[in-house]
Amino acid sequence: MTSYHPPASFFFSVSLFRDGEWSSDTSFQEVSGLQVEPQRVETIEGGDNRFVHQIPKPAKRSNLKLKRGITPANSEFVRRCKAVQEADPGRPIAPFDKIIHLLDSNGDPTMTWKLTKAWVVKWSTDHFDASKNTLALETVEICLRDP
Repeated sequence: MTSYHPPASFFFSVSLFRDGEWSSDTSFQEVSGLQVEPQRVETIEGGDNRFVHQIPKPAKRSNLKLKRGITPANSEFVRRCKAVQEADPGRPIAPFDKIIHLLDSNGDPTMTWKLTKAWVVKWSTDHFDASKNTLALETVEICLRDP
């Protein structure tokens, strides 16, 4: 029997689908928001109000948040963010696909999340503080369209 060791959460990769192939953009410090929450509607039975039925609804997905050090403007992901930020309101936003791999100690994927039809909904930087010696960070929040 082999023993199972849960993977460490600090070894992961994020890739962006562009021009027909997956390419790694830059390293991210943090990925959060990989969650799905089942939804339900409570319905009281008509006539005999003693029973409440729970009916499933489509699941609610949270936005994915990616945090990293601020990168140069020629980064593919920064270009995607700017395209949404500067988009003409009359034109549709072009969604993209992302893939997140949780890696083992050899750098091989142990778990994979493929995010389709994603688009940037928020792009922000952390505050700057002259009294601290920390990296300048940016956070990109991504919304997933319904399948």
